[in-house]
Amino acid sequence: RTASARLAWATCSGGWIDVMIWAVASGRFSLSMKRLLYIEDDYNNFLLVEHVLRVFSTVVVSHAPAARDGLEKARIEPPDLILVDIHLPGMDGFEFMRELKNEPVLACIPVIVLTANVMQDDRERAVQFGCAEFITKPFNLNRFRQLVARYLGLDFLR
Repeated sequence: RTASARLAWATCSGGWIDVMIWAVASGRFSLSMKRLLYIEDDYNNFLLVEHVLRVFSTVVVSHAPAARDGLEKARIEPPDLILVDIHLPGMDGFEFMRELKNEPVLACIPVIVLTANVMQDDRERAVQFGCAEFITKPFNLNRFRQLVARYLGLDFLR
């Protein structure tokens, strides 16, 4: 820790507040953090994406296991980018995109479809519903990181 981080840590006793003050003072947290929401029913896929995106220190990745949960999270705290699977319990990824695009506050959020579906019809349908990109699993890690960086306005030089 830097001297200013140690001082901030030592002079505050609020638990979570301690951590945030230390993170800001030490440069490990930025007020310009980018929020990414990944809507995926397979938690292992979420963990993989979260791990892959750790190269971006200013990206916070949150998870929703179903499309309805994702809509609620987006309404409460609109993310800067959404990743969505097509096959989800209840509402599928297409219907999610339709509902998202019908809400003025959320309509401008770019959506990247990240799915195992490789059918051309699914790709065309996703574009019709307003997705910015369509990525099939398994995906190229560097290409994926480049797309995320582009949509979040981040630098990625690998």
